[in-house]
Amino acid sequence: MGSSMKQTVPAVHLEIAKQKGRARVSEGDGLQQSPLGDDQYKALDLITMELNADVGTLHFFVDGIQQPVFMKGINEPVKFQFWIWIKDSSFSVLSINQLNVSTANAIPNEISVQW
Repeated sequence: MGSSMKQTVPAVHLEIAKQKGRARVSEGDGLQQSPLGDDQYKALDLITMELNADVGTLHFFVDGIQQPVFMKGINEPVKFQFWIWIKDSSFSVLSINQLNVSTANAIPNEISVQW
């Protein structure tokens, strides 16, 4: 790859994992924990994340239902990382799509977590 094709990956990235109602948000080596009001994920749930780079938000949906906790203030490229906590469990990435219009809306009792 020539130097003109090389891209720099920022040191700051976003990691989010759900475990017992808590989210872990990592910026580089820093770690913050915040309680979540989101539904617990369970086997066979369809989890959707919608990153809106225009306004810097990341919303979550469980089986099509928007969750109240969302990230805001994301003003740089992000890298998503996933890991499995339970032995013999798995997940599949079903699709990655670019949307013309956001599907996230303001909902009652929403909780924003600042990036």
